[in-house]
Amino acid sequence: MFYSLNLLKYILVFFLFFPSVSKAEFDWISFTYDNDFFLGDDSGYTNGLFFSLYELENSDKKIEPSWMLSPLKWSIESESALSKINSYTVGQVIITPDDITQKVPPSNSTPYAGMLFLNDTYISSNKKYADAIRVTLGVVGPISGAEHVQKEIHRIVGANDPKGWDTQLNNELVFQFSRARAWRSWVSENQRFDIVNMLDVSLGTISSSVSASSMIRYGKNLEKSYETILYAQKRTSNPVSVKKEHWNVFASIYTKYLFNSIFLDGNTFEKSRSVDYDPKHLGMALGFSYSWNNYIVSLAINNFNQGDKERKNLDRFGTFTIAIKL
Repeated sequence: MFYSLNLLKYILVFFLFFPSVSKAEFDWISFTYDNDFFLGDDSGYTNGLFFSLYELENSDKKIEPSWMLSPLKWSIESESALSKINSYTVGQVIITPDDITQKVPPSNSTPYAGMLFLNDTYISSNKKYADAIRVTLGVVGPISGAEHVQKEIHRIVGANDPKGWDTQLNNELVFQFSRARAWRSWVSENQRFDIVNMLDVSLGTISSSVSASSMIRYGKNLEKSYETILYAQKRTSNPVSVKKEHWNVFASIYTKYLFNSIFLDGNTFEKSRSVDYDPKHLGMALGFSYSWNNYIVSLAINNFNQGDKERKNLDRFGTFTIAIKL
C-alpha cells in the first residue's frame, strides 16, 4: 500500500511538471520494473520503477520535441522521418552497498542513494537510422523517498532491513542530456536476423559517458522495431513495433567510458560518500520482446559484465516491461 501511494505521488508530480502532458493524446502506456533479485542479488542497483506515456505521430497528428528538449532540438533532423515518438517517464531508482545490514557501511562500498526523476525522450526514425534526444531532471537524496520505499518493500517480503540509509547522498537537483543514433548494419536474406548498432553520448550531473553497443536479434517483423535499442537506458519496448505482430530475442554487447556518476562519485557540489571505480566498462545483455494485439512484454538481464566490483553492482539487474495501447 505504501509503495502504491508513493507511485501515485510521483505520477501527480509528473503531471504537474508537464502541464502539456494532460492535453496530449497518448497512444501507449508502459510500466517497467528493474530489480537485482532477478539475478539472486540484493546490492548495488537494487530497484527501479518507471511509468511512461508515449505519443506517436500519424496522419492525423504531428508531434515535435517538447520544450524540455529545446537545448538538443538543433541536433536532430526529423523532417524526413517515417515515424516519431515522444515519451515521458517518471521513475525512481534505489542504490545500496553489498551489505545492507551495517549501519555504517565501509568507506570503499557503493554509497546509499535514491533518485526520483522525470525524463523526456524524442525519437525520429527512417529506414536507414533512428535518432534520439533525451533530457532527464531529478533529485537525489532523502527527498527521493528511496529509503522509505526500500524499507517498506523489505518489510513486506521479509528481507533484511537496510540499516545504512543515514549515510546516503545529500539532497541535490540533478540533470542529464543525451544524444543517440541507431542503425541496422546487417540483415539476413530471410529477414529473420539483423544487427543493430548504437552510439550514445550523455552529459550531466547524473552521469556523463560515451558508449557504443551492438545487438543481434532473431525474430519476426524486425524492421518495425530496430529503434528498440534506443530505449536501452529505460529498458522499455518500442511501441511502433505493434503496428504488426512482432517478437524477437536478442543478445547485445556494449562498451562505455564513464566520466562521472553521482552514484559512485557522490554529490556534485558538497562532500559525501564516494567510491573509486574503473571508468571503462564492457558488458553484455540477453532478453526478448513480444507484441500481440495491443500489448508488449519484454524481459532482459544484464549480468555478463566485465569491470570492477562497484561498476558490476550498478550494472547487474533484470528488467521487466509491459506496454498497453490506450
